Amino acid sequence: MKTLIFLAMLFSVLSLPSVGELTQNDLNKIHLIVKEATGPIEANVAVVRTEVKHLNTKIDDKFNSIEKNFDRQSNLIIACIAIPMALIAILVSWRSIRDNAQSKQIEELTRKIEILEQQ
Repeated sequence: MKTLIFLAMLFSVLSLPSVGELTQNDLNKIHLIVKEATGPIEANVAVVRTEVKHLNTKIDDKFNSIEKNFDRQSNLIIACIAIPMALIAILVSWRSIRDNAQSKQIEELTRKIEILEQQ
């Protein structure tokens, strides 16, 4: 029984320092250790950020060049559609003008024929 009481007192005496509070000096040491450990990580993060910014500018440049290419292609498509349509419109109007002229000539010739038949 005495040994049991002795061991209980011994363990409680040993456990007393472990439940003590952290002092400001301990907190400062922990802060320095954490700061030293995160220093290289922060440097790597800064490098990654600059690389991401560089990639963003490259991607923006690529998107701008792609937009320009799309604009050129759309202009080419419009030109490929508009030029033949304009030619067709010109041909149709020229044909209708020619047909009107021919129909007037036919009417004139039919009148002359009628006049000649009457004589």
